[in-house]
Amino acid sequence: MIAPEVLLESKTARDGQLTQVSHSAASDVLSKAKALVFALWQGTGAATTEQMAEYYEIDTEAVQSVLRRHRDELEPDGLKVLRGKKVLDFVTVNMTVTNKARNLTIWTPRAALRLGMLLRDSEVAKQVRTVLLDVAQTAEPHGTSDSQQVRDDITQMVELAKIQAQTINEQSQALKEQQKLLTAALANLSKGKAKEKKQPKWTPRTTSHLSTFMNDAGLEINPDNQIDVYDLWLLLRDWYIKTGVLKIRTVRGKEESIWSDLPSQRDIPVKAINRVYKRFQEVFPKLKKRVHTQHHEGVSLGRRYLIGIGYAQAVSEGESYD
Repeated sequence: MIAPEVLLESKTARDGQLTQVSHSAASDVLSKAKALVFALWQGTGAATTEQMAEYYEIDTEAVQSVLRRHRDELEPDGLKVLRGKKVLDFVTVNMTVTNKARNLTIWTPRAALRLGMLLRDSEVAKQVRTVLLDVAQTAEPHGTSDSQQVRDDITQMVELAKIQAQTINEQSQALKEQQKLLTAALANLSKGKAKEKKQPKWTPRTTSHLSTFMNDAGLEINPDNQIDVYDLWLLLRDWYIKTGVLKIRTVRGKEESIWSDLPSQRDIPVKAINRVYKRFQEVFPKLKKRVHTQHHEGVSLGRRYLIGIGYAQAVSEGESYD
């Protein structure tokens, strides 16, 4: 049996141990290492980053740091990012989650187990590595066709379907109430804008870093292409985090943004989605902003998009920037 410390240093060792462990077996290892004191995996088979930090008794930032450095390892184990309506669906089923963000990172048992092999300073993670190596010798290989495991997986999916069916009526009513509130808010916003004094003319600033971002993200100027403003903002925000311009930390359950200056004092980061169009238009004057006036599959009515910018090559569904 290999030493637990080897798992920290060797991706090959980590892969070798996890090939013998199914999601169900991964949950067993985590439970043996530490009693689960929150509703991990209940109903959804997934947990949040905050729940991972709670389980391993570390700061959320430590989990996010591992995620940034080892996403390529974690995603094959089931880690993924939920966006838009999928976040609402997940929060509705997992009643222990109160996250209101537009996107949410969720962890499967195997991804959580790999996290335990990557956390150096967590005492719980050390125990997880020890337990894993003890049980891996007799653990059932991942992907086994054992009939009992198949029956267990089917039962779990059936139970999840029942839970989702029970919440359909509640979700429908909640969406109706949200629509009423949104309509009222938009009406008040229109009235408020009519009373606002004319603001000083916006002064363009140097935005050379956006050209670098375009190159790194695989974007290009093309009059026949278009991209959703919100999707472009998510790409830019992730790029800021990757390059160290933006750091996100969680304080009392809320995300806090910490911005760093760029080398040029006039090259200011784009800190809000409502500044995306004007800032990109500085560098690419022919960009045009449009709003969807009809509902299409996967596109909401009123959603904004830019014409004249798009991916240099087609990006497959589910592929992320980093």
